[in-house]
Amino acid sequence: MLIAPRPAWTYLFRSDASFEAAAPADSDLIRGAPSDGRRRVLVHAGEAKAALARANELWGAALFGPGDLTERDLARAGFVYVRRFAVFPTPARPRWFVPMGRPGLARAALRVLATPYRPRGRALAALASVALRAAGPLLRGAELWIASRESPPLETELARILGHDPAAIGLASGGWGLRHTPTVVALAADGQPLAYAKLAGSERSRRLVTHEAEVLAALGRRPEIGDVIPRVLFAGPIDGVFANVQTPLIGRPGPARMSPAHMRFLAALGGGEPRDAAASTLLRSLPERMAEKRIGSLTQIATRAIEALRGAAFVPTVVHGDFAPFNLRMEGGVLRAFDWENAWLDGLPLLDAIHHELQVGFLLQDWDIRSAIRALDRLAVERARDGLSRTRVRALQAIYLLDMYLRRLDGGHGEESPLTLKYRELLRHLDADLVA
Repeated sequence: MLIAPRPAWTYLFRSDASFEAAAPADSDLIRGAPSDGRRRVLVHAGEAKAALARANELWGAALFGPGDLTERDLARAGFVYVRRFAVFPTPARPRWFVPMGRPGLARAALRVLATPYRPRGRALAALASVALRAAGPLLRGAELWIASRESPPLETELARILGHDPAAIGLASGGWGLRHTPTVVALAADGQPLAYAKLAGSERSRRLVTHEAEVLAALGRRPEIGDVIPRVLFAGPIDGVFANVQTPLIGRPGPARMSPAHMRFLAALGGGEPRDAAASTLLRSLPERMAEKRIGSLTQIATRAIEALRGAAFVPTVVHGDFAPFNLRMEGGVLRAFDWENAWLDGLPLLDAIHHELQVGFLLQDWDIRSAIRALDRLAVERARDGLSRTRVRALQAIYLLDMYLRRLDGGHGEESPLTLKYRELLRHLDADLVA
């Protein structure tokens, strides 16, 4: 069962805030929020004047759809910091927090925050755009007002890193589970992103956010890669929450199909003298990671895959780890990639290409297991023509699937979750070739 994350909007208050529901009906809004801090923050949905009758006792308030209030009312109550957001698709299950106040900036911010690929996500983004254009009653239930007695350290620190105040900020919820990573985007007056701040919403995500900053710093020193990845502006704690702040990438969301630009990008990640695959960090760490998760049922497959690769000489390769359209940007035939939190600086070839194929298939095209098997079989034939033995292609595919299986478990997904089960089925299909 996935863990309910701390709501993304709570990071706009100090780390010692304590969130309390104004009424029992508001309890769902603060699920996962801290409740033991010394600065009281009231959370309420609906008309809020009555709820704020004793505002002098509060450090702040998060008000959903407060139709009876104005920003002037909150200023009179002593709240010097007030931000308004439109929350989509719903306040109960938010994904995007779009800054309100200037319609043009709000719509541009939505385009930055929402780049969905699936039909349902695109429909939600289209409806959100319509609501922002129409404003008025369409937005009333979707509004979130953040009020506090001071600017939050997060926004103050972003201004310091940038050297000036952003025109606005937006938020993306960062998903659910142990890998929860809410993201704050600092926006220019035209709605274009100035910087992204990834926040560690859990101990697991702290390791990922820290790792990404280290990977980007290392890759930034390689001239053939440095201009197609984000640049780290800051990595460290902000008011007790670890964050890495990075530059945005130019371009449109990446295409769903692999192209020559994809292949050029992946080729640039390799470099150096060929060496034994068994020396790679990914392969060396796999048995320990599997033992830690106690997945003995896949141990034999892992052992056969590792043995099949022992002695195989590969050019050392950086593995992005989540090489998929939603983490890519394309501009003028040049591909750029962000979200390097699952990267391996010392990895193996083919893994990113396999990931792209299966992510597009499973997440965007609703593949069943037979479609995925056909894709892996086709890749094995294609790579065999390039001189790589079928057994070693199968071994690389197995290593990829085992890594993804472990990442699913790390993220709080059970062994019986649908995608995890698909990875297990694919591993069983590959094992026949590894045995042979």
